[in-house]
This record gives sequence, structure tokens and C-alpha cells, in this order.
Amino acid sequence: MKTIVIGFVGLLLTTFSAGPAAAWSHANSWGGHSSWGGGSWSHTSAFGGHASGGGGSWSAEGARGGSASGGGGSWSGTGAYGGHASGGGGSWNATGAYGGH
Repeated sequence: MKTIVIGFVGLLLTTFSAGPAAAWSHANSWGGHSSWGGGSWSHTSAFGGHASGGGGSWSAEGARGGSASGGGGSWSGTGAYGGHASGGGGSWNATGAYGGH
């Protein structure tokens, strides 16, 4: 019993004395990759898309060409086939790839 208690206390000390990791990286099961550190993050999909962010802003690009970004209370996106949307400050605007609103 004494050995079990000592082992458990050692496990607790090890667990709670470790601080948060400064950075991490992870390979995803389908071949993508994610990482974080120093206040920024990044993810790459196995199919070619990627996204990243930090410092209050972010950006992404889809595997087929669409893109989006945001920060400072506004955002903007462009579809792979040409549509566009943006917004911020409580309003937004969009235009379809073929000219519709």
C-alpha cells in the first residue's frame, strides 16, 4: 500500500509541476499538419488548403483556390470561382462569381 501511495504522489507531482508547452506540432491522420507557438498557429490540409493566424488576424486558402482573411474587426473572402464577400463594423457586402449580389 505504501508503494502505491508513493507512486501516486510521484505521478501527481510530475503532472502538476509541468508548465504549459511553449509550442506544439501535430501530424494529422490524413496527412495534414498543425502547429502552434509564440502566439500564432498554422494548419495545412492533406488536400492542399492551409490556414494561419496570429496577432489578431488570420488567413486561409482553400485547396481549390478560394481564400479568406480577417482581423481588426473585418473579414474578406474570395471564392475559387470568383465570388467575393467582405464585412466589418456591423455590415457586409457580397458579389457572386457571375455578378449577382
